[in-house]
Amino acid sequence: QEIWIPVAGSGGGSILEILEIKSSMTTVKTSDSFDVVVKIKNSGAFDSGQIRVSADGTESLLPVSQNLHFIQSLKKGEVKNITFKFQPKPDAARGGVPITINVAPVDDNDGTAISQAISVFVDSDSTGSAEGKNVPKIIIKSYSSEPTLVNAGENFKLNMEFLNTHASKTVRNIKGSFSVTEASNETGNVFTPVGSSNTFYIDKINPQGSSSWDVTLYTIPDAKSKTYTVSVSFEYEDDQGTQYTATELIGIPVYQPSRFEVSELSLPTETSMGFPVFTAFEMYNLGKTEIYNVKLRVEGDFEAQPKSNYFGNFESGRVEYFELSLIPMTVGEANGKIIFQFENASGEVHEVVKDFSMNVMEMMMPPEGEDFPVGGDMPGMEDEPTDKNFFTSPWFYIILGVVVIGVVVTIVLVVRKRKKDKEFEF
Repeated sequence: QEIWIPVAGSGGGSILEILEIKSSMTTVKTSDSFDVVVKIKNSGAFDSGQIRVSADGTESLLPVSQNLHFIQSLKKGEVKNITFKFQPKPDAARGGVPITINVAPVDDNDGTAISQAISVFVDSDSTGSAEGKNVPKIIIKSYSSEPTLVNAGENFKLNMEFLNTHASKTVRNIKGSFSVTEASNETGNVFTPVGSSNTFYIDKINPQGSSSWDVTLYTIPDAKSKTYTVSVSFEYEDDQGTQYTATELIGIPVYQPSRFEVSELSLPTETSMGFPVFTAFEMYNLGKTEIYNVKLRVEGDFEAQPKSNYFGNFESGRVEYFELSLIPMTVGEANGKIIFQFENASGEVHEVVKDFSMNVMEMMMPPEGEDFPVGGDMPGMEDEPTDKNFFTSPWFYIILGVVVIGVVVTIVLVVRKRKKDKEFEF
């Protein structure tokens, strides 16, 4: 039996989740047929490709309907229900029977395969084979995690409820343990118990009774975005002291948190009205998973070139350099902010905001009725005869130079933006 716990994120553009598996009957007789409804969601940042959904009812259950379905595509955030129908075999043994649902993209590069299962109890007069006659079984009846969404590098509490499926036998002296079948290459076990060991003890579980157990686990920071299988093993006895063993599987999908950072902005504290100010910065994806649809926009008392820009997806470790010009549009204290926006693997939108401010002074102008000064006259020196006017003064060339520089910088930034946009065309 496999039960999968939703924890939090993944590596591909589409992330498939099994939100719920619900059986129309929890206890069935051999003459009953029942439905199993599976609710599947694409929690990724992009639409999925073709998806294969199958159901495995073991040898004790017969599929009444087809047990393999294909979904052509799931849009981002879309939820779809798939229904399977089963009936127990006439000679099915009494006890719990797992039904495993497998969801996988047809294209292996389009996401990660996941599995989840529930159990139904077959109420029959058959005891199965002689070897399995009257064997009391322990299964995982239900589970929960707190919080529901868990990121790598965080603690979470796992609670499980165990059920003794036998109608008349009590199971005693129950020793349980859990282990992860796959380890991290860097730090070993993916899940580590916090404040306890990986074993537990239950005195007894009465017939058709249940017992709960919870443990706090720590997920290592370098765990990959994938589903890890946890094996829960039991050793127990019946009233006659006969010893039994059982194993249940729990799948925990781990998601990596995103980590997007921007370097500090380098800007002067003062400038003049209408004069362009240039700034450059770097953006980093410091997380262990890809982020999607990275873009920025500028807001505030400045005219920016460019005012917004789209960068596309950032794989882990990517560094992106960017520069822009800011022209203050108000005198006094001018405030602005650059807003960076991106989506994580779960499709959640995040923002990083960089605020900035400058003291803006009026552009220097000559007194009313006077021309701009011409040349570098020194006291005591006679001016040479000349036809003085604004277009031959140094002020004209200074202002002209500023305008030319602003135009050149704008052209350079536009060309770079167009070149960058072409790099993200598909």
